[in-house]
Amino acid sequence: MEERGVRFEVVSKSSRRHVPDTNPARINQEISSGIILVGSDAHYFPDNITVAHKAFVRLARELKPSVVVMNGDVLTGPLFQGGRVLGGTRSQR
Repeated sequence: MEERGVRFEVVSKSSRRHVPDTNPARINQEISSGIILVGSDAHYFPDNITVAHKAFVRLARELKPSVVVMNGDVLTGPLFQGGRVLGGTRSQR
């Protein structure tokens, strides 16, 4: 990204607020230089490859990040009511 004129400054550890590392799902990763690619709220649904997913994969291949982070909701499932599957989620109606 630097060759494109984009640079992110790293905040020193001493200036960050303290966040306890007690969650067993937390993975700590330190890198001295490189790219961290973050995707969020993918809402994957079976048999549906979105344009956003294709763009994320293309960007990952192009940038070759040191770390890839997936935040937020990853899966979208069917909506259930009274034991019946109603189809897609509310957002897909």
